[in-house]
Amino acid sequence: MRDLNGQQGAITNLLVCGGCVISGSQVSKSVFSSAVRVHSFCNINEAVLLPQVTIGPSCRLQRVVIDRGCTVPEELVVGEDPEEDAARFFRTDSDITSITRDALSRL
Repeated sequence: MRDLNGQQGAITNLLVCGGCVISGSQVSKSVFSSAVRVHSFCNINEAVLLPQVTIGPSCRLQRVVIDRGCTVPEELVVGEDPEEDAARFFRTDSDITSITRDALSRL
């Protein structure tokens, strides 16, 4: 996928519920529940975002499940370094990282 410099979004294979806003980000192979907000310059791949999740600008998220009501901080990267992910979040044997409000509060 080409770099869009945040000027427009690119979405492929996304199941999205009502009330979602995706601004200038690349999203693929994901499911977004209601009232999800994705700020600009993000790259999200193979993600499940539960209701009322907010993703800060410039995040790179791959193979994640994000719990209801989480606010993911700007520039968070998950899914690229397995050891770092396991130290900060719960990570399954099949390389899926679960992000919760409790784990985000410890960052």
